[in-house]
Amino acid sequence: MPRKHPAFEPSTRFFGLLCVLVLCAASIDCGESCISGVINPPDNMLQVKTCSITVSNGTMNVSFHGAAGPATSSNSFSIRHIFVTVSGVEISADGSSRWDEIAPELENKPIQIDLLADDVTAEQRLVEAQVAPGNYSAVRLRVAPESVNANFAPGENMCRSAGVNCAVDWDGAIRSLIFALDGVQKGVHGRDAGAPDVLIASTQISGGLLRILPEAATNVDILFRADLSSAARDGESLVLTPIFGVESSNSQSTGVAADPNK
Repeated sequence: MPRKHPAFEPSTRFFGLLCVLVLCAASIDCGESCISGVINPPDNMLQVKTCSITVSNGTMNVSFHGAAGPATSSNSFSIRHIFVTVSGVEISADGSSRWDEIAPELENKPIQIDLLADDVTAEQRLVEAQVAPGNYSAVRLRVAPESVNANFAPGENMCRSAGVNCAVDWDGAIRSLIFALDGVQKGVHGRDAGAPDVLIASTQISGGLLRILPEAATNVDILFRADLSSAARDGESLVLTPIFGVESSNSQSTGVAADPNK
């Protein structure tokens, strides 16, 4: 005679877990929170409580690398240095609606970098920041206005009386720097005095995005593309249209790094 298998009888704990899952699924967005519950016999009362899900940040190490050679589309002159003072670094997941500042300390203590460094392998460190894991498709460099000149210690500002952003000819002449971005010139001496924001879009980022993993370090290298940039003299100033690229690499630091897409 064939053996009869006992009918499956779900436990009250199973029903409690099912209810909790349905409750979370029915909500608009559980986000970084969760809901747990247990049915306690004999009255089978469901006890529900909320909890939080801890998501560990990743470490983002941002450095700048210059490019040897003149950044110009003309052979009539040659530039030895292009000094740009950075007062902020921002990242965005979509490159438009929301920007996260990852280097707020640069506002009061900006860093002056040389776009035409002697050694292209020389690393100019910008910031080490804790960043929420995810994929970011754009980087934005905030160029410091001339008013931050007072924040430099004596001898730190390589532009001297020309401001905080400048170009230096091979003969040592220092020229104020004007940025030509999206058809608008920003700088000093009668132009829009507002400090420019230099956008590095996803098309300029290797692989199209920066992937920040939890509990892992991501090295982000910002590269000045002298071959794609252009410069032209305008009186005693240099008008620069800069192009930058970004390369990144991930390395596990603490814990087990996980792909945020999985």
